[in-house]
Amino acid sequence: GADSRELEQQDIDSKVMLPVMRGMLACQWRQQAGQVLARTYSGMGISQTSSSKLADVMKTDDLVGKTREQIAEIWLQYHSDSSQGRAGSVLSKEEWELLQERGRKSPMFVLPLAKPKGGYLTLLTQHQLPFTLVTSLDEYRRMGAGAPACMNVTHYTELLDSAGIVLVRGDIVTNTLINAPEARTVLELIRAFYTNSDDYKAVLDFNHQPAAFDFNKILEKCAVTPAAATPAADQPAAK
Repeated sequence: GADSRELEQQDIDSKVMLPVMRGMLACQWRQQAGQVLARTYSGMGISQTSSSKLADVMKTDDLVGKTREQIAEIWLQYHSDSSQGRAGSVLSKEEWELLQERGRKSPMFVLPLAKPKGGYLTLLTQHQLPFTLVTSLDEYRRMGAGAPACMNVTHYTELLDSAGIVLVRGDIVTNTLINAPEARTVLELIRAFYTNSDDYKAVLDFNHQPAAFDFNKILEKCAVTPAAATPAADQPAAK
């Protein structure tokens, strides 16, 4: 309909992103960490989330005596069933330390998720570690702080000292926009932009110098070609 066509014509530039950033910052980032998290979960419509304790989501006894490589393999295998609506990833200690530091300094970013039928879905990510919230930018434009999250990410640090890794789980809150393979892609994109110093420059611009932020460079980095770079507003996830 007309609303869908209007959304498809929208693109990301500094004029669009600046009010989005200001709105989110004013609403959610003046509070203390615990208050922000509670408000964000409520305001963004999250209906489910994994426990923040690793022992609540898997049998940690199975990890005793295992090497970091074996633990990573077990974790990724545990999240390999796409029908479960979740995705897994593993961060090294060094990557986690970078994510913590940079996530505090630059908590928000936008990511283009290429869709199989063409175009892309623009996702807005927000860190309040150990959690990361992911929502559709189009839905945020329409609904503001009431926009529902499409994915919620939890970082488990229980094995940081013993194995030097952090286990990451992405729970799909609504599968109408994103599926499990796409969720895995989002986890890797977040890792790349927050742990690679060259890529992180774009995150810095987005948070601190929005007029200098160039979304076309993000499209290029994510291999979304100009010919295919048409926003796929609310395009359902592939089955």
